Amino acid sequence: METILNTFKKVRHYAFGHKSWAIALVGVAALGGYFGAQTFDGGLEIQYVLAAVEKNIIEVKVAGSGQVSATSQIDVKSKTSGEIVWTNAKSGQEIKKGATLFSFDTSDAQKSIRDAELDLESTKLALRLSRTGQSEDIEKQRVAVASAYTKLLNSTFEVVPYDLRDKYTNTDSPTLSGNYTLGKEGDIIIETYESVGGVSYRLFGLTGDGGMVNNITAQPLGNTGLYIKFATDDYTQNGKTWVVHIPNKDAGNYVANLENYENTKSELQRMENQSGTSGIELESKELSVRQKENALLNAKENLRDYYAVAPFDGVIAAVKVKTGETVSANTILGTIITKQKTAEISLNEIDAARAQIGQKASLTFDAIPDLTLTGQVREIDAIGTASQGVVTYNAKIIFDTQDDRVRPGMSVSAEIVAETKTDVLTVPNAALKSQNGSFAEVVDNISPQVSLTANVSAAFLPNLPRRQEVEIGISNDEVTEIKSGLKEGDIVVVRTLQGDQGAQTKPSRPGLFGR
Repeated sequence: METILNTFKKVRHYAFGHKSWAIALVGVAALGGYFGAQTFDGGLEIQYVLAAVEKNIIEVKVAGSGQVSATSQIDVKSKTSGEIVWTNAKSGQEIKKGATLFSFDTSDAQKSIRDAELDLESTKLALRLSRTGQSEDIEKQRVAVASAYTKLLNSTFEVVPYDLRDKYTNTDSPTLSGNYTLGKEGDIIIETYESVGGVSYRLFGLTGDGGMVNNITAQPLGNTGLYIKFATDDYTQNGKTWVVHIPNKDAGNYVANLENYENTKSELQRMENQSGTSGIELESKELSVRQKENALLNAKENLRDYYAVAPFDGVIAAVKVKTGETVSANTILGTIITKQKTAEISLNEIDAARAQIGQKASLTFDAIPDLTLTGQVREIDAIGTASQGVVTYNAKIIFDTQDDRVRPGMSVSAEIVAETKTDVLTVPNAALKSQNGSFAEVVDNISPQVSLTANVSAAFLPNLPRRQEVEIGISNDEVTEIKSGLKEGDIVVVRTLQGDQGAQTKPSRPGLFGR
């Protein structure tokens, strides 16, 4: 202790003896302390970027990319062989369903029709000669028998599942209308299948042909005189098989119609036996007439094969033949695509789980930067495709509107709106933190001016933020839904800045010698 006092006395004695040096030394120490304090204090100052809790519309989107394709594409093929005598098809040409595109030489087909007409007239004449001398009553009875048989064949029709085990589950069977005119018994098989552009059907048994499934208007059921109308025209009709029994023995009026037919036929037999005319001979000639009628009908139907027509409205994408060429049956004459475009994109498995049929989408194109179109999800693969450990799902998006600049094969990017919520509380994603649950840092008792400044750049706060637990909902790349814990107008911290990183100037401190 004595040593310290002696040292202090020596310093004081030196200072009084060298006053100018002592004053300078004190000044340097004061300045150093001031600027050191400034530097130390500045390193601890924190600025805050803030945001307000707001009500917004929030959309969750999933993205994918792929190529543009035509909704439907089909090759038009020849159904017969021969020379093409007329062509009405050019690449890029718009056409309507049913328009004739190519015509073949029909000389042979026309001759077949004429021959069938002559055979029919000859057979009818022979039948009339056989009936010469028959009484008027017998002729009327024959008409009655024919009418009773037609009525029997037209016993109330019913389209039933081909497999009776499906009778109680397959409840959306088509309905029939019209009058059956083929005059023979048997079955008509109706089979549906997926085709380009939807679901189609084909016919077997008593008749052939087919068409597209349609629940708006009744369509001819081949050449039977009947018309078919489906319950729906969507993919629920795909892969089904029905049968129509001619006659329908399960119909409520079948027994009565059968009895009427048997009675009228028996009466005709009795009348013919009394007159001495052979009923078997007349039946044979009547059968010949029906055969000739069928032959004429077949010849007329074969004539249609000499014309290639458009199966739907669309655009001719390619023409493979020209007038004067001779081609064989099943030759590709041209290709038709629909004007309706489809975006075929690929989605990762996470996005595919969010995407649903019917959701809206926006579409952009690498080749047309200024164009954005909207569409709707039409299909999503049920089974994904794995490649190098990555699973993807293909999806098809139908365009809402068409643009002639968009062509099949172009690259396309799509954003599908997977979920939308309106009038919900949201905060920027950066305002949320996670530690034993989600929370935000809330700033209380802040002036509007400071809040506005911090929303634009950053600001110093008079009080530290407080931690507030929150419950969150859906989110996108920018904001997150707040279900509870915050209210509209609350101010939250988005991020913090150390020292003078912020745009705002820190509040100045008093100088060493005043301001």
